[in-house]
Amino acid sequence: MADQLVTINTSKSALYNAGITQNYLQEKAQDLGIPIEQLPIRYLGLPLTTRLDCEPLIDKIRSRLLGDGGTRVFGVRRDAKVSEAGNENGWSFRHCRGAYLQDILRKICETPPPNVEAGEDRILWKREQHEYKGDFSTKHTWNLVRSSRRQIDWYRLVWFRQTVPHQAFITWLAFRDRLATSARTRAWGIDQPCVFCGELNETREHLFFACPYSFTVWSKLCATLLRSRLNPDWQLTINSLLRNRLNKTDSLLDITNLILSLREDREAPTEDGILDQWNSVCAF
Repeated sequence: MADQLVTINTSKSALYNAGITQNYLQEKAQDLGIPIEQLPIRYLGLPLTTRLDCEPLIDKIRSRLLGDGGTRVFGVRRDAKVSEAGNENGWSFRHCRGAYLQDILRKICETPPPNVEAGEDRILWKREQHEYKGDFSTKHTWNLVRSSRRQIDWYRLVWFRQTVPHQAFITWLAFRDRLATSARTRAWGIDQPCVFCGELNETREHLFFACPYSFTVWSKLCATLLRSRLNPDWQLTINSLLRNRLNKTDSLLDITNLILSLREDREAPTEDGILDQWNSVCAF
């Protein structure tokens, strides 16, 4: 019918692109409500075409850049040396009209051409932004490739000498708020209240140590450490521990062990419960 409009079935559609910017593509995908996909075309996660179907196209593109066609476009002989493509005035390439070829030339021209008077080439490893050394450093290389962030203040409560790896890992998850509390599992369709007190909105702050059960255990352990600063609030407790400047390994181990014990007792409650166990430990 002429008065009927053809609409796109977004659940069975996908966008494939070439030659447009990523921002423009994402904007159109958001407007249309259609996901962005990449070749080969897939159905139910399985490719409808094999690599052999795309191989001729890939070979053609590769030959344009790396084959005889690529050297002809740049005006450089196939068997030319790197030094023959430049001189003291800079690189010598033929003018190219293609946007992707101009981008390649721009990347090449960022590096100065070789100069015999400058001496032989040497391998230098990058250290800082504008610092290069002849020896390789794993530390400096890691600092270059990683995303640097500010140092956290609670690291010494988790990572210290003689720490138990399993306890440190669970404590690290608690500090990162990555434990499987009901506040997080609710997003997965699993709604479970606090097994200690029945609180429906079980968060990390509730488990450590707003829950009456966990706070009772916590107070028995840290009464001598924090004294009047004992508080069920998670952030206030962490701040108090940091100000207390705990240097004794035994105290740090007790804290990480308690966090691990509360987490394990929550996952698989025992008949006696952690409270009776810690009563015996604290009394000892």
